[in-house]
Amino acid sequence: MPLPSTEKININEESDDEKGNTSKIESIVLPKRSSRSNKEKSPDRFGYPANENKNDPENYKEVLSRSDENKWLEVIEEEMKSLYNNHTWDLVKLPKGKKPIGCKWTFKGKLCV
Repeated sequence: MPLPSTEKININEESDDEKGNTSKIESIVLPKRSSRSNKEKSPDRFGYPANENKNDPENYKEVLSRSDENKWLEVIEEEMKSLYNNHTWDLVKLPKGKKPIGCKWTFKGKLCV
C-alpha cells in the first residue's frame, strides 16, 4: 500500500500578525491524507459482539410489530422532542432538483446489569 503523500501549494502572500509585523508566506504544506479504503467491515476484534442484543429491532417497521411497541414509540417521541428542542435542524423547503438527505434510526435497548 502506498504511503500518504503531502501536497505543497505555492501562494506567495503577505500576512500581518497582532503586533503589526508583516511576513511573507510563500507556500503551505497540506496534511497527509490516507489512501486507505474503509468500505470493508471491521474485524470482530474491533467491535463489541458480546454486548450485542439480538432482540433489538432492526428498523421502525419492526418496532411496530413488537409486543413492547409502546415503550419504543415513547422513546422515539422523546428523542424527536429532544432533537426539536435543541434546534438540531431547521425544516426548509426543498429546492427544485435536489434530493433530501436520509437518516437511519438505530434501536438499542439498555442491558440491565
